[in-house]
Amino acid sequence: VDRRIRFLGAIADVLPLYHAADVVVFPSVGGDSMPAALIESGMCGVPAICTPIGATTDVVLDAKTGTSVPAGDVDALAAALGEMRDDPAERQRRGSAAGLGSWRRVFPPGSSRQSLASGNSKKRRNEASRTGSMPPAM
Repeated sequence: VDRRIRFLGAIADVLPLYHAADVVVFPSVGGDSMPAALIESGMCGVPAICTPIGATTDVVLDAKTGTSVPAGDVDALAAALGEMRDDPAERQRRGSAAGLGSWRRVFPPGSSRQSLASGNSKKRRNEASRTGSMPPAM
């Protein structure tokens, strides 16, 4: 494990990690109703392998933007990882399909969350023009 997996601890800026990743794996067995990591990775064009827990099926569309495997099925998870490893063209296709569609599928235009995000962005831009620096995202 030590040669193939690096445990990085808390990371403030995860964007470079998503851009360096070939695939994101989120094998939850419960408790994660809306994992932000799947939305973020999809927005970065990284396909995901996940379990159909909570709203993950709203973000990761099986065989379209990633792969869904049964919770607790180690063999299915290993097979999905092998498929992603062995088929870079399919991995690229699924990552491209994820793109910004991850955000739009979960929070369609006009939804309260989409409005909130737009409002926060506008508020941050206004604050930046007033103070000369961008406040942190909400």
